[in-house]
Amino acid sequence: MDMKQKMHHNRAMVFCMVLCIAFCMTVATGCSKETQNSDISAVSQTETLQDAAQIEDGIYIMLYMLNEDSWETEIDADTEDADAELTTTVVAEISEKDLNAETIVVKYNEIVVQSLYGELFTVNNVTKADNKVIVDFDSASIAEIGIPEGEEGQLFYNLARSIDENLGDVNYVYLTMDGGKDFRLGHLWFVAEEPFYSGRGFAE
Repeated sequence: MDMKQKMHHNRAMVFCMVLCIAFCMTVATGCSKETQNSDISAVSQTETLQDAAQIEDGIYIMLYMLNEDSWETEIDADTEDADAELTTTVVAEISEKDLNAETIVVKYNEIVVQSLYGELFTVNNVTKADNKVIVDFDSASIAEIGIPEGEEGQLFYNLARSIDENLGDVNYVYLTMDGGKDFRLGHLWFVAEEPFYSGRGFAE
């Protein structure tokens, strides 16, 4: 084999080697992408399963709120249907492990109070002992909301009722302000040591 033939032979070998290397790199890249796609698919599937599990663990609570339409009509407060006409209900989903008085107060604040007045009141503390629940509010935050006169009683009655009917083991709800002081708002004045709500009604 002369020199010229050897050169052609060497070039052919180099060309073949380059083709082989290029082919191997292409295959490796394809495998890597398949692995990445497989990992992404697995993550997406895991997230979907987690979301499904959250929904399965969720429970629904019923929140009572002022029926705004009722304030435009005259209602006889002595009739049996008065309460039904003054209130409506909304449903909120929570985790079953979070079913407690504090969660209900928070949801009532976020959903009912926010939707009616566009603001939230500040809750200092929610405590439950046996069949009693005490909700302590920041008086300044409630005053800033500017709840119309005549709506205050029904607003907080619906809060107490929401606590009672969702927990089922509450007989008394106490409302206090600023660390245990009497609850005073507009024409409402409830002594801290006496229940505001007792067994699905205003305490007497």
